[in-house]
Amino acid sequence: MVGDGIDGGFHAFDCHDWDALAFAPIFLAASVATPDSLILPAMLAANVAQGAASLAVAIRTKNEKTRQVAGAASISALLAGVTEPSLYGVTLKYRRPLYASMIAGGITGLFMGIVHLKAFAFAVPSFVALPQFMSNGQTQNFMFALIALVMSFVMSFVLTLVLGWDDGPETTSVPKQKSNLATNEPALALADDTGSNGTATESETDSDTVSSGVRTTKRIYSPVQGELITMASIPDDTFAKGMLGKGCGIIPEDNHFYAPFDGTVETVFPTKHAIGLKSKTGIELLIHIGLDTVDLKGKPFTAHVSQGDHVKQGQLLMDADLKAIKAAGYDITTPLVVTNSKDFVEVTTSDKTQVSTQDPVLYII
Repeated sequence: MVGDGIDGGFHAFDCHDWDALAFAPIFLAASVATPDSLILPAMLAANVAQGAASLAVAIRTKNEKTRQVAGAASISALLAGVTEPSLYGVTLKYRRPLYASMIAGGITGLFMGIVHLKAFAFAVPSFVALPQFMSNGQTQNFMFALIALVMSFVMSFVLTLVLGWDDGPETTSVPKQKSNLATNEPALALADDTGSNGTATESETDSDTVSSGVRTTKRIYSPVQGELITMASIPDDTFAKGMLGKGCGIIPEDNHFYAPFDGTVETVFPTKHAIGLKSKTGIELLIHIGLDTVDLKGKPFTAHVSQGDHVKQGQLLMDADLKAIKAAGYDITTPLVVTNSKDFVEVTTSDKTQVSTQDPVLYII
């Protein structure tokens, strides 16, 4: 019973990056041998709580871009059980919605443990997957599943509204102004943002604006030496299709990962495989070291910063044992995702293929 509560509260951290697929053999074996009464019920509580929290943000926020992201994320979590957009793009970003979803998931998990809720088939739990809790002669079990779904949804939704969040100033859609710049506008903008020696000027630290046709360009430097690839080339649909935001990927050739700009550490994941940063100019960046590496439970990673730390560009953030990651069978491709891409006009990837920590890899307009 306690295990159901704990799993329901924390399962969101165990299910992102498609790492739930690593547990598929366990789920299938449990569902075939005996009905699963732990993992799949907990996933239902966690997935619904994430979706409800995102929906609350979408309804209450005054920020149009936040509403778009949160609305899409809630649909993904509630109807398909895919919680990455909700976790990375909404609840983890604003924190208090995450706390609300964890509380709701935990309480619902306790209820599930008390009534011994069972899943009789393997599917990613969501609204449309509720039939997995059906079985001949087990109508009461399905009713308990419906009650659990409502509990998780209502508690997470209400708690998110009660706890609130800070999503910045109200924004409205602004008509695009006609520009007289040529088709090589990004190149011109970049040239305007550098001095004669190619180094960044003070305009790089200005807030992002599109005013009177003038665009300021910001740079994200590579956090690690390696091969630069496009976002579409990352072998994980969550990143490749831009579900979490625009960006790029790096195949690292060094174990040391450094700050790509001056800013603040927003999040260091418990498993240390990912870190969230926010620049002084408002760029929110997720550095995700490897794919599905959450399964490694932090073993090959050493964090050198903590949440809330202020960092300078080039400061050491994380060490990762790339040999150990590859030996464990995981892809070391490291996505860099601008999670608030919608707040900017353009996110452009450098045309370089080999980069060091002195090279910009993303240009933000």
